[in-house]
Formats: sequence, C-alpha cells, structure tokens
Amino acid sequence: MSNQRKFKNLVINSKFQLRFTKWLFILFLALYVVLLLVGKWVIVDFLELLLSSPNVSPDTTMIAKGLMNDLPLITLALLALFSCFFAVASLLISHKIAGPLHNLSLHLDRMAESKKLEHLKLRENDLFKDIEAKFNNFLDSRK
Repeated sequence: MSNQRKFKNLVINSKFQLRFTKWLFILFLALYVVLLLVGKWVIVDFLELLLSSPNVSPDTTMIAKGLMNDLPLITLALLALFSCFFAVASLLISHKIAGPLHNLSLHLDRMAESKKLEHLKLRENDLFKDIEAKFNNFLDSRK
C-alpha cells in the first residue's frame, strides 16, 4: 500500500503529466530512431569492412557475424531499457512541475473557503520557488 500511495502522490495531475510524458516520449523515440539509423549504418559498415579484411582471425569473423545477427535484438533491448528509464524520468520531471501548481491551487481553495490570507509553503526541492516568494510577498503587502 505504501508503494501505491507513493505512485499516487507521484501522479498529481494525470492529464498534464501523461501528456508531458507522451510528448517527451515521442521526442525520445524520434531521436532514438535517428541515432539508431546512424549507429546501425556505422556499425554495419564497420563490421562489413572488418569481415572483408584479408587478415581477420576466424574468431573475430565469428564474433562480427554474431554481432550482425544479434543487432536487431540488441537494438530492441536498448530501446526497452531506455524507454523505461525515460518514462520514469519524464514522470519525475513532470511531478516537479505539477506538484507546486497543485499545491498553489489547493492553497488558493483553502484561502477562499477560510477567507484568511496565509503564506504558501512549497517543498524544498520543488520548482517555482520564486512564485512562492512572490505570492507570499504579495500577501504581506496586503496585510
């Protein structure tokens, strides 16, 4: 239950965070495809050059042919690994954006209900700490 609560707290604004993650993931995939095509072109050309060399040992030839055969599987494994890493990283980054905005929204709702002006307090590592300071300075000027 503790892990579920942590995940629930990680996804504060699901619509924004999932859209943010989706667009970053699309950017990642486009970049990955470009790098993959360039990398495959370089690696395959290098391996073909290596195999066409007259003084290559049989062991090197076997390794190079095996690498050429396994290149699609290696590529898929790297794509899966980087995709998982990128999905978690983009979720964490979007949390740093959505968290302060969510806290500000809740704080404004509480102030509207209680009719009391109260200082906003964001977490230490949140983004938009400058908004916290400006909001609190605005409240201080109203008192």
